[in-house]
Order: sequence, then structure tokens, then C-alpha cells
Amino acid sequence: MVYRTVLITHPDCLGHETPPGHPEQIARLEVVLRELKRLPVEFLS
Repeated sequence: MVYRTVLITHPDCLGHETPPGHPEQIARLEVVLRELKRLPVEFLS
């Protein structure tokens, strides 16, 4: 069985600011995107 994960994002998401202490932070998305680039995954434009 093959499992697939889809991440849908947009460059504007990196500009979405949330209040201090909020779990969704720009840095969190930056880390996810950076680490995905290190893996053998397919990217669509």
C-alpha cells in the first residue's frame, strides 16, 4: 500500500504573521519546506 501526502502552499503563506506564541508560525513553514527539499519527493509548480 502506498500512502501519499500532499502539501499545498503559496509563497504568500511565508508572509502571514500570527500573534506571538501562536503555534502556526512562518518559521515552522520555512523548516517544513526546507526539509522537504532534502528528500526525494516530487514537487509540482
